[in-house]
Amino acid sequence: MALYQLTSLLLFASLLYVSRADEKQSTNHHFFKVQPGGEMHIVSRNLGPFECAFTYAAQGGTNEEWFFDLDADHDGKLYTCSIGRPSGSSYLVFTQFKVEINGANLKDVELYSSQGEKLGPEEYNLNKEEHTVSSVEGGFQSQLARIHVLAQGVKTEL
Repeated sequence: MALYQLTSLLLFASLLYVSRADEKQSTNHHFFKVQPGGEMHIVSRNLGPFECAFTYAAQGGTNEEWFFDLDADHDGKLYTCSIGRPSGSSYLVFTQFKVEINGANLKDVELYSSQGEKLGPEEYNLNKEEHTVSSVEGGFQSQLARIHVLAQGVKTEL
């Protein structure tokens, strides 16, 4: 996919999120605590047939409040899953993470560090066949503050 198409798609997803934020049928907004301690934790949310799950292990001082937002266009053809720290910066050290989606086809992701920079391609693995994005052992620099996932709804025949 050309950079222009990718940028347009992500811009559309962002606009979709903002324009649909007040419609209860098309959004699912949730806050949760990211817990340090090195243990694996999983947080999962559904919006109709679309499910997004965030699995992580982190180290650090105390819990952090994070958001978990799901959004869909009016006909369920495009979904977004956004997970992150409201401030855009996290002091936790993530040892690993994984985002998995069900009920839609994974199209693209954007991952950001606590410094607001995009994670490098050596830090994560995007597997469109398995509908996952996950940290790469030895490549991930342990900084994570935001995740945006774009997915296309699965077509069903009548």
